[in-house]
Amino acid sequence: MVKKENSVRKVICAASEALTMIEEGVSTEEAVEKVSKEYQVNPKEVIEFIQTD
Repeated sequence: MVKKENSVRKVICAASEALTMIEEGVSTEEAVEKVSKEYQVNPKEVIEFIQTD
C-alpha cells in the first residue's frame, strides 16, 4: 500500500512540474519525457493525470 501511495505521489509531482514547464512554453512531449525520467515514473501515467486534471 505504501509503495502504491509513493508512486501516486511521484506521478502527481511529475505532472505538476510538467504542467509548469508547459505553461513556460516547453512542449508537452518534452516536459513529460523530462519529468518522467527525473521522477522515475511511467510517462503514460503522467499524461493521463494531466488530461484528467
